[in-house]
Amino acid sequence: MKNWYLIQTRAKQEFIANENLERQGYTAFLPVLQQVRRQAGRWQDRMEPLFPGYLFIQINKHQQNIAPIRSTRGVLRFVRFGIELQPIADVIVEEIMQRVESAESQPANLPLKKGDRVKITGGSFQGMEAIFEAESSTERVELLLEMLGRYNKITLERDEIGPVE
Repeated sequence: MKNWYLIQTRAKQEFIANENLERQGYTAFLPVLQQVRRQAGRWQDRMEPLFPGYLFIQINKHQQNIAPIRSTRGVLRFVRFGIELQPIADVIVEEIMQRVESAESQPANLPLKKGDRVKITGGSFQGMEAIFEAESSTERVELLLEMLGRYNKITLERDEIGPVE
């Protein structure tokens, strides 16, 4: 019977390990999410591991030889509890798969239109609500923030705002 196991990868080599395991015919699962990160002074959408340094592999440890897995490029070791490999419940891996799949269907940056209420999540105005006015560039937004009984226009980084909950 095939079970899921956890593999620790070498630093920043999750994608390499996943690709090499799949080339060898193993069923590997690397949960990734789309993240917006600043790189070279610009914001970019990138796929990043949900669990940095780890991936899942489905094997039958009684019928499949696991020795090639340990020497696969990018793989550091199996995660063990004591001396035995401990399987991870299928339900847990399936739940992670469903959550990753549902996150892929949602856009990374929510489209905003003039008049939408947003919550400021960073900077000196953190925790306050504002009204979206316009995008001043791909990285910055203009907001109307109510202070002292009137609306004041402020400009913030795009990643410093989020939806009002």
